[in-house]
Amino acid sequence: MIEHVASGKSFSRAPAWRFCYWGGVAVVFAWAACLRFRLPLDPLADQDTWAYLSPALRKLIGVEFGHVPYGRNFVYPGFVYLLLRFFGDFRAITVAQHSLGLLAGGVLLLTWRRARVFLPNPRVGPAGHDAAGLLATATFLWASGPIHFEMQLRPEAVCVFLVSVNLYLVIQFAACCFVENRQTAAVAYGIMTIFGSILLADVKPSFLLVAIVALLPVGMFFFQPGWLWQKIALGSGTAASVVLLLLPEHFFSRSDAVSRWYLPTQLFVIHANLIRDQIGDDLKRNAKVP
Repeated sequence: MIEHVASGKSFSRAPAWRFCYWGGVAVVFAWAACLRFRLPLDPLADQDTWAYLSPALRKLIGVEFGHVPYGRNFVYPGFVYLLLRFFGDFRAITVAQHSLGLLAGGVLLLTWRRARVFLPNPRVGPAGHDAAGLLATATFLWASGPIHFEMQLRPEAVCVFLVSVNLYLVIQFAACCFVENRQTAAVAYGIMTIFGSILLADVKPSFLLVAIVALLPVGMFFFQPGWLWQKIALGSGTAASVVLLLLPEHFFSRSDAVSRWYLPTQLFVIHANLIRDQIGDDLKRNAKVP
């Protein structure tokens, strides 16, 4: 077993393997860029586009930036506004989203390589591990689904990038905290993980569960013995992240009555059949309910 691992390490460090690996990385990303930028760069619109686009257009014509009565948050409309403000071209939105898609693939590759730290005695050598990560990255970057999302004026276009960054930060935090015992780095990555999770849930509320799962390793950190000052620093960073992301949303949504009932209404509509069946069952059994 030791000989196998040692031979795998020496093979992964061989110039021929490194040339093949990084050559494969270049080919994967070059073809991924070709798949994206050979398509028309004009962003696609649907029935929800105006909710994300109108705050930017309103600001560009001199009206105050804020919520329109559609119950959306401010992060993605702010992203669209900055692109239109600096470039003055709708195609800049698609170019930026395609670029974030390519960056998401790079982050995925880094995450895969970093995750090897959790395998003290891996059965697969470094060369096989790197090759599998490159295959997974190619599968993601060449898939048509993410490319289609990146062409739309919707927050899903940037959510893939945010999810990939959040996953990388979680892996880094867990490695620094539970494996390498690097306290300062663990606190830094913990704060970034919390900020990224809140940002992801703010951009797309339906990703709230994903954000909560990402925060579980950070929550486990507070139950570790010792590390008092690190816990205080992490708690302070959490408070700062909440203020930076949720406080602006609070002020922007004050004039938007729809934001108060949009999500509950959507949840009710989605689960209407279940609610109807439960009410019918309660009536048949004469159940005592509030």
